Amino acid sequence: MARLAGPSKARFEQLFREGLGEAGGGLRVRCLSGRGLVGLAVSRSLGSQPRRNRARRRLREALRLSGALRTDADYVFVIGEGFASLPFDELRRTAEELLRRLNARCADSPSS
Repeated sequence: MARLAGPSKARFEQLFREGLGEAGGGLRVRCLSGRGLVGLAVSRSLGSQPRRNRARRRLREALRLSGALRTDADYVFVIGEGFASLPFDELRRTAEELLRRLNARCADSPSS
């Protein structure tokens, strides 16, 4: 899998404003038809910068292994406190389940 490209600030804001969302297990995901961009955001309540970076790396790896990201949709993931402390297998399952539910809904949404 190639490096995940992130959306611009304007696209990031559009995803939050207009995108479809799912949440669970301390993770929130927004989706909108697009070009396959992925943005990761981490709540500051998670603590120090190294801890937030580790949470990003773990989610990025879970997404890489899952193969559930669509190339015709843009995503923004918001990592909360509960999600970052999950064991990796549970973290991956949570992300895959949210993506499965969201991808079904995002496929039916109009293009941006």
